[in-house]
Amino acid sequence: PSSSSATLSTQPGPTATAGQTWRDVCLQTIRNKYAGFQPRNDFDIFTLGTSKYRGPRAELGTWLDSKLAQHIQDTGSLEFVMEKARTLLAMSTDNVTGIKPTRGARNVFLRPIPNSAYSIRLFPGFFAAREYCIDFVHTETGVAVNSPFEFELWAVSNPSAPWLGSGSMRLYSLEDTFKHLMEGDETLPGDEKFVVRDGQTCLLKRPGQRDVRFTVPIRYDPTATAGTEPVDELQFPLPLCSKHGMGSCHVESGSLGDLSCLIHMIHDAVFVDCHLDGVACSL
Repeated sequence: PSSSSATLSTQPGPTATAGQTWRDVCLQTIRNKYAGFQPRNDFDIFTLGTSKYRGPRAELGTWLDSKLAQHIQDTGSLEFVMEKARTLLAMSTDNVTGIKPTRGARNVFLRPIPNSAYSIRLFPGFFAAREYCIDFVHTETGVAVNSPFEFELWAVSNPSAPWLGSGSMRLYSLEDTFKHLMEGDETLPGDEKFVVRDGQTCLLKRPGQRDVRFTVPIRYDPTATAGTEPVDELQFPLPLCSKHGMGSCHVESGSLGDLSCLIHMIHDAVFVDCHLDGVACSL
């Protein structure tokens, strides 16, 4: 995963919860991949938690020793290498994008893909940079998979507010983007993930299937206006459908007879789909 604070890691799909450190994540990875192996120091913990070792288990210690020797040669000091490992392990995972969520984690959303056995999973990334991540999971099992079918993922303009613009751009997975920095070019099963931003509209294109469009939710940041000059705010009423006229539609949390209005927040505009007697009205 990558961090917007210039931190890059290539660990094979660890998971994390809010408030955890890299030490927690790396130890979890070691337990999952190298059951029974006891790390000897912080360098072992960080290296095994963030690298892809493909050799035989019997040579794991020798491989770690060679990695440590190389780092000492590059930096000139064992103490420096160990201190660097301790510092990195103490970092919070909250400012890192790309760590897969644990089962039951908050603010993780799944939406089934039509005509497919798979779902798109949306989970939080680095909040300060307004980053989310998406990946693909098997709908029945919830197991993450890599590119389960032929597709392209694009960032596009929101069709409900095309005047806001943004153009279109194809999105690539973090693994494809940073594969030149990773040890080997193999993406392990379930590692793949894509970075998207709050409010971004995406289009999933599949050969022979209708495109699938979705918009990433915008998270509220209570600190966004901290330290700014106080202002007076004006609130405009919600737009109402033209069929029923001004004043005949009321947006409430409950139902109003047979009338219900669905509010859609798109960027800074509010759109209301009014439904009366099962008939949709246009604004």
